[in-house]
Amino acid sequence: MQKVYRLALLVFLALCGLALSASSQDEIALTVYVHEGDLNGTMLSDVQIVGEDAAGNEFSGATDSNGAAVIYGQPGTWQFTFFKEGYETLDLSYDVAETEEVAAYLEKTA
Repeated sequence: MQKVYRLALLVFLALCGLALSASSQDEIALTVYVHEGDLNGTMLSDVQIVGEDAAGNEFSGATDSNGAAVIYGQPGTWQFTFFKEGYETLDLSYDVAETEEVAAYLEKTA
């Protein structure tokens, strides 16, 4: 009886692994560079980025010391919110079809 349970558990774990690898195959990466003021501005670190990918999966991240963050998700239209103390919050949507690099900018609050 214990062998049957072990076999069932092994089959279950194998199927879970297949499901996870199948769902992650479509996952793509978006590298976002965040600038201050305009796209030629200084890179901003510690910008918080939250949102959803096209499948409705939530993501979050923050820009590093180089002003870059890498976000992973399913292709399609992604919703983003960028925020950092002292700057206007930025909400936007972006069509992400493949792994790529993009840029955004935040403006200082008045």
